[in-house]
Amino acid sequence: MARERPREVLVEFLDRRVFNEILGADDERARSEADKRMLANAKRSAVSAKKRFHDEYDTADKVVSNYLNDVDSDIGKQTSRELEALGLPTLAGIRYDFFRLCDDLGLRH
Repeated sequence: MARERPREVLVEFLDRRVFNEILGADDERARSEADKRMLANAKRSAVSAKKRFHDEYDTADKVVSNYLNDVDSDIGKQTSRELEALGLPTLAGIRYDFFRLCDDLGLRH
């Protein structure tokens, strides 16, 4: 990990632990029509968030700052509740591991 740039390490971590899990979620987990809509919305949100983290946040500090903004925003909290209802991972749910990774990389959070 020491050879990799911190920004890339963080983005890959978010991809692996949250975004790719959501995007790869089987549509069968949505039992009701409401769940199907929730899952479709979660996948759209994951695509958008993944794109932002990859394309817009060009430093590790920006990744950390925007991760915190996403976790603490009202929309982020609502998205987390919906993802949890579907049994999917959330940005908030990996907070401890994200902060530990930041510490390992020598980043402030």
